Amino acid sequence: MKISKSKFLTFILCLFYLTSFNQVIVKSKIESATLYLNGAFIKRTTQIELQKGKTKLLFSDIPSTLDINSIQISADEKVKIISVKSSAVKTKNNSDLMLVNSMEDSISQIQSLLQITEIKLKVLMEEEAILRKNQPSFTENYAIKPLELKDVLHFNSTKLTEIFMATQVQKNELLKHTNDIKEIRKRIHAVRNKEFITKIQLEVEVEVLENGTSTFAISYFTMFSSWYPTYDVRVLDISQPIEMNMKASIIQNTGEDWENIKLSVSNGQPSGTETFPIINPWYLSYYQYKNPNNANFGNISNIKSISGIVTDEDGAVIIGENVVLKEFNEIGTITDIEGKYYLPLPNGAKNVIISYAGYETLESTIQNENMNFMLSEGKLLDEIVVVGSLAGKSSGIEIAKDKVLKDFNDSPTNISYQPTTFSYDLKETITIKSSTTMVMVDVLTHQIPTQYHYYTVPKYDKSVFLTAGIVGWQDYNLLDGKINLYLEGKYLGQSALNTKTAGDTLQISLGRDQSVVVERTKIKEFAKKSFLSGNTTEIRAYSLSIKNNKSQPIRVKMQDHIPLSTDKSIEIFDFEAKTGLIHPDTRIVTWDIEVKPKSEQTKELKYTIKYPSGKRLEID
Repeated sequence: MKISKSKFLTFILCLFYLTSFNQVIVKSKIESATLYLNGAFIKRTTQIELQKGKTKLLFSDIPSTLDINSIQISADEKVKIISVKSSAVKTKNNSDLMLVNSMEDSISQIQSLLQITEIKLKVLMEEEAILRKNQPSFTENYAIKPLELKDVLHFNSTKLTEIFMATQVQKNELLKHTNDIKEIRKRIHAVRNKEFITKIQLEVEVEVLENGTSTFAISYFTMFSSWYPTYDVRVLDISQPIEMNMKASIIQNTGEDWENIKLSVSNGQPSGTETFPIINPWYLSYYQYKNPNNANFGNISNIKSISGIVTDEDGAVIIGENVVLKEFNEIGTITDIEGKYYLPLPNGAKNVIISYAGYETLESTIQNENMNFMLSEGKLLDEIVVVGSLAGKSSGIEIAKDKVLKDFNDSPTNISYQPTTFSYDLKETITIKSSTTMVMVDVLTHQIPTQYHYYTVPKYDKSVFLTAGIVGWQDYNLLDGKINLYLEGKYLGQSALNTKTAGDTLQISLGRDQSVVVERTKIKEFAKKSFLSGNTTEIRAYSLSIKNNKSQPIRVKMQDHIPLSTDKSIEIFDFEAKTGLIHPDTRIVTWDIEVKPKSEQTKELKYTIKYPSGKRLEID
């Protein structure tokens, strides 16, 4: 039986439609984020109404700053995932339209001011012309009197000075308005160059087992977020526990705002591999000198990210600047409206390339965490060569000046423990804008029982330092970080929390306490010098006093030392430090003193030195 050509085509089309997938474009929203010390794990969720059968889902608007290899997709029991494909898609960037309109309005306002300035200049020029035309005429028949001439000269000098000064002021205003317009137009150009931004689209083929609403979850890792802990340590007085408020200093530069998400901060440091190391034989050889000029500058193995500002030769910030890693040209970012950038560094990153249309491309070795760059104007636009690929750059340059935080109570978090890490889970949802600007989030507040001690070495520093000893500090899950110190309601400065060198007790320096005064003075009646038998003998004695102006008793550890001889001809003897403990090897003297309120205690240190006459010793 023959089948006509038209019937055959109809059959093929029917077969195609029967076997093809339904295609659904899906929007998802960030539900939660776990911030690590270098990177973040993001979870997105969405609910979709699906019909039984095979369907192709297109998850769009996912930032290109993610690590493609880390993507995981899951669904509920009503859906079976068949395949997942990812692709980069360029989309129209509408987020900067309001920014461009705002900058164009600013130009209109400045142009109005510029027109007013030009009018003022014209008036001043007319005034100068009229003044010059109305000068007294000097002829043979008319001779001006000396007094009149003096008045004319004084009037001309005063009036012309006023005109010239006012003209100069208006010229400066004119130049300022012109430069402002030029700078804003440069910013508009940079924003419009970002007309299209790159997003990741996930194409997911699924088989729906039954009709209804299904829940999907997408998770992935990004390097474009990080946090580190900072602490506000407050001491009301030394009779009470310290109050330690832990905060998370967060940078979120993923190109997407986190709106009302559940946030956790973890002490984990993802390294990209979870494989344990393998030990190899260790072959020992003699050290060979290497010329430092041929070695790479600095040690960048501990640098996890770089940040800074990019400007031109005049100091103006450059917006939309490409900052790309040379070794990983798929990893990069762009400068924001303040010229700032933030770029995480994977292992192996050594050099960064900075490029922008109209400027010379700059390549620099990564040397430290903060790197600022200045670009020189370069070739014409048709001669510019674009270096590297920016498939992984962050999108959007809108900067959130406001830090969208919540008022937390004393326990804003729960603590979750994993086999090798722990995390702080904030109880309240939070919003953090995508930006290179750091935001601060309250994490946890502890009231920690503390052993307070004062410490001083008056020979080197006539200050008394307050230290806080935390016994069992491991129970509080503390991480290394900066400390802002507050003592009796006053800000003292910054210190550091270092758990790596801590033993059973973690010591925190709380800075100088001005309420405790220490003095070290030489006792003159003991300061004797004699010359006998070709030797010089000198006696030294010092008075060390501590005055407690506080309303409660304090315990102070005070130290000094007695010299040690490095030559047989130098003898040190008759040394004493009453109530002080002299270490037999180092001769460091330690006094453990309890000083009552509004009282003073004094200690003495004494020793004798004998050495050959004609020699010189630095004793004081």
